[in-house]
Amino acid sequence: MKKRSLQVALAALSCAVATIFLTAGIYVPFFLIAGYVFATIALMLPLSRKFYVGGFLAYAATCLLVFAIGGGVAGFYKLFPFLVFFGLLPLANSLQERFRIPRWIGMPVKIAWLDGTLCLTWLLFQGLFEVPEWAEKYIWLILLLGGAVCAVVIDLGSGRCQKIVDYYVSRADRGKRGGPPASSSDAEHTAEDIFPELGEENKNENEKKNGEDGGDTRQDRPFMREDGEGNDAKK
Repeated sequence: MKKRSLQVALAALSCAVATIFLTAGIYVPFFLIAGYVFATIALMLPLSRKFYVGGFLAYAATCLLVFAIGGGVAGFYKLFPFLVFFGLLPLANSLQERFRIPRWIGMPVKIAWLDGTLCLTWLLFQGLFEVPEWAEKYIWLILLLGGAVCAVVIDLGSGRCQKIVDYYVSRADRGKRGGPPASSSDAEHTAEDIFPELGEENKNENEKKNGEDGGDTRQDRPFMREDGEGNDAKK
């Protein structure tokens, strides 16, 4: 029962936060990309507890609320990419991890998915966008190449954001239940999971430190033997 209550609370909070940021992005043009980013991160909350149904319901409710209060049909072109790609990406990433779909399969699918979203957005709403003449001439090439690069960056960034959200939701849930706080070793392992390069750096530093300590120990041994022999001679 408590687990179900937590999942519902996370889904409701996720929907509320995502709606606020996405609505702000629709009404404030320069905040649109940031609104997409923060709304996408907010939808990761229920997925941190593997509540996939709640994650989808939060996404669907967010899209409906933003459509209702974000200008309706007039602002739909700003909501469309989130509706088709960005809002579903956290759920897709979680399902990919659950079913252990390898990255070399998932990445091309996401690249094609984002490219299709951008191309469809341009086809449906090109009259609402102002682009330079030179860019309009090469618009399909720009969309395809730009979408491929953005898909790779977004996939890497969203994966790390999901791990950060998982960690802090787990800490909050453990604290609410009166469980022991996360130890420093747990925090280090979590940091290494989120940023793998930190784990490699720490490993290299530890190996270097151990090598230096081992060298010092070997250098000290002859002096210890000399002291021992001197003490025996005096006796």
